[in-house]
Amino acid sequence: MSRNSKKTNNLAFSLIEILISISLIMIMSTVFLANFHLGKDESHLNIEIQKLAARLRSAQNNALALIGFEEVGGGWGFYFDDVFPNQYIIFFDENGNYDYDLGEDQFNDQTKIVQLPEGLEIDKFVINGIEESGELKIIFQPPDPITYINDSSNSIVKIFLKGNTDDSIKIIEVNFFGLVDIIQ
Repeated sequence: MSRNSKKTNNLAFSLIEILISISLIMIMSTVFLANFHLGKDESHLNIEIQKLAARLRSAQNNALALIGFEEVGGGWGFYFDDVFPNQYIIFFDENGNYDYDLGEDQFNDQTKIVQLPEGLEIDKFVINGIEESGELKIIFQPPDPITYINDSSNSIVKIFLKGNTDDSIKIIEVNFFGLVDIIQ
C-alpha cells in the first residue's frame, strides 16, 4: 500500500437518510399530539367530576350548617335535566317543596347554573339501578340532613359524566345517606 492511497471517511448524510429522519420525526410528533389532546380531554373530565363531587358535598354541608334554614326553612339541592346535558343547577329550596323552582338558583353566591366545559355533558343518570330520563333532583334537607333523590329518601343515584371527544365516562354516586363517591 502506498502512502498516497488513504482511506477516506464519508461523514455526510445522503438525501434519502435525511428524508427518512424527517419522516420519522413527523410521525412521532403526530402520535404525540394526538395522545396529548386525548389526555387533555380526560383531565378536563377528571376535573369536572371532582368539582361536581365538591359542590355536592358543599351543599350537604350547607344543609348541616342550617344555612338559609332559619330564614325560610328549605334545603340545598341539585337539578339535572337531560334536555340540557351541558349544565346543572345548584339551588336553595326556599319553599321546601323538594323541587327546583325558577329563581331558586339566585339565593346567594353558592346557588347558580353551572355550565360544563365544551366537550363534556351529563350522559345519563341511573336511580336504583334503572336508567332514568327527564329530571334528577338531589336535595339535602336539614337538619340531619336527609337526602332526597327525586322525592325519595331511600334511593341511590349514579350520574354519568361523558367526554364527547373520546367517549370516556366518569361516574359519581350519591346514596340516601348523603355519601358522595366518585366510582369510576
